[in-house]
Amino acid sequence: MKPSLPLQVRRCLATLAFSFTATIVTGCGEVPAPVPAKPQSAPSEIPVKTTTSSKAKGKGKNVDPTALMERDELRAYRKQMKEQGKSAN
Repeated sequence: MKPSLPLQVRRCLATLAFSFTATIVTGCGEVPAPVPAKPQSAPSEIPVKTTTSSKAKGKGKNVDPTALMERDELRAYRKQMKEQGKSAN
């Protein structure tokens, strides 16, 4: 009688055979046809507003006064609001 292979070896060989068969069937390594390039149109030029001053914007009801502050300005603002008893998130 012929000695049989251990279960782990048989599983490994079965997995290897399955992987090899699946690779052949699915056509692994084939390069898909390149997609034809669309003619590129010129990028639309949209003017970008570059103002960073809070004075340039009109102050509305829901405007965050700390939105454009630097770290040191923000700390001073929060300290001032804390001294006045207001909530400065």
